[in-house]
Amino acid sequence: MNAYEIETIEHTRQDDYVDHIDLPDNTPLSKIAMLGSHDAGTYAYSKRRNKNRIPRSLGEAFPGAFKTQNKTLVEQAEAGARYFDIRVARNKDNSFSFFHGPSVASGNAVDDVIELLQYAAKDTNNFYLIKFVFKGESKKNTVSRKNAASDVFLETVLKNYHGNLITKNDTLNLGDASVDLLNKGKNIGIMVHGYNGVEKDFVYPYKEQVNTKWANRADAEETAKSLTDFHTKPAPANKLNIIQTNMPFANVRHREVTRGVKNYLSRKKNILADAINNILHPGIISADYIGDDKSATPEFINRIKLHNQELMRQ
Repeated sequence: MNAYEIETIEHTRQDDYVDHIDLPDNTPLSKIAMLGSHDAGTYAYSKRRNKNRIPRSLGEAFPGAFKTQNKTLVEQAEAGARYFDIRVARNKDNSFSFFHGPSVASGNAVDDVIELLQYAAKDTNNFYLIKFVFKGESKKNTVSRKNAASDVFLETVLKNYHGNLITKNDTLNLGDASVDLLNKGKNIGIMVHGYNGVEKDFVYPYKEQVNTKWANRADAEETAKSLTDFHTKPAPANKLNIIQTNMPFANVRHREVTRGVKNYLSRKKNILADAINNILHPGIISADYIGDDKSATPEFINRIKLHNQELMRQ
């Protein structure tokens, strides 16, 4: 066993977590609580070491508005994330980078996603879910042209992990995937909006799999109210319940402006944590700045732990 494998095992058996494999075999994914990473690739908007260099993207120039994570995908997984919202853009040279809104980051999205898949494939004690969004592709029909970015990217990153992917041969709805699939090495679920391309046998349509709503408010109290109102009732039995705790830098319509995503989160995280504690069916708690001491990650993980411990007693 090499050092990477040892490190992987150490990180995936955290004291703060119940491994999914420890739950009853018939427990469906829709009932399991887990930590999610919103805009998981925005760590790529790294700070400029040379202040005289021209920023390579809007996100690098204005990280307060675009950046929502400061750890790599694998580091986020080590910090407890099991769901990843990943947005990918194809560059003019046919390479791939992460994006957020109008800003495309530098870096290599292919390598980073493969590293995450490698990490996930070794941790068959837990499920890992990834939602991909591809810049410029319709949410209704992702693949509408030959050589679509989604096809090229997914073929490249998934080719060595088909055996780990949950497919429609296992379950028609990803939310119905049960813990016993982990014993078969099936622990990774992929979702894409409206995808019908070459990897369609290994991909679930995102919208049909989830129960979710984004508050889109740069105000913690309004975000907490929106989350509480929407998630008062449990999601349909076969749907993944995604609680989107992320708040934008600003909302022009409501005349809300903050000093930046991280700055505002660090001052208002307790409001979000309290709201999550009042939701009876947490599901996937999607958050910004996974593993950062200025985020609500510790509080969210505690809520997840308590929920999953309750599942063990059922």
